[in-house]
Amino acid sequence: MSLHAVLFDMDGLIFNTEAHFEQAWQHAATLQGRSLDLALYRSTIGMKRAHFEPRIIEQLGPGLDIERYRWDRDAHFHRLRQQGLQYQPGFEALFEALGQRGIKRALVTSSHWPDVEHNFAGSDYLHRFDTHVCGDSVQNGKPAPDCYLLGCEQLAVAPGQTLALEDSNNGMRAAIAAGCRAVMVPDRQTPADDVRRHAHALLPSLADVLAQDLLESGSRE
Repeated sequence: MSLHAVLFDMDGLIFNTEAHFEQAWQHAATLQGRSLDLALYRSTIGMKRAHFEPRIIEQLGPGLDIERYRWDRDAHFHRLRQQGLQYQPGFEALFEALGQRGIKRALVTSSHWPDVEHNFAGSDYLHRFDTHVCGDSVQNGKPAPDCYLLGCEQLAVAPGQTLALEDSNNGMRAAIAAGCRAVMVPDRQTPADDVRRHAHALLPSLADVLAQDLLESGSRE
């Protein structure tokens, strides 16, 4: 089946923001003498914050000042982000190649629109996507397939005619459940067994999407 669209996750795939998020959640815990369970935290990557934050709060233990924790976490994240975000290797070349080949581009992220705008500030990439699906666009976030199904609907393409590019296991599960050809470019996680079984491809970087001709044939090597 021919390839009609590529759907991009954002945090950890386009930008190096997942490292900033992890540092911020750790920093806020440390300020209250707590230790963040990194394995638990990383298992939630790709999910909506509202869906996984209660699990983190519970892990940090009783007596946590939750409002202070949230304030410290968000303030630290914004300090890190103000130092500048970097595009992950291969994004810019891939984005341009898609445009040259007439392949549609969608952004499918669990982040909300203000964060999306902030991350893309100073470039025109955001306005060159054919559609955007954000965390507040659907009720059920990743790993539910809703966001990818909505993205395909807005592009008027069948899921099987798309590549979905993700860095997290939860994002991959969402794309696989939607019927997309799901490609993982790991950032803070290693691929889970179920993701390995169903992934269209596992790649070291976005540059490998072009290097392995996934846009040409849409098939595995």
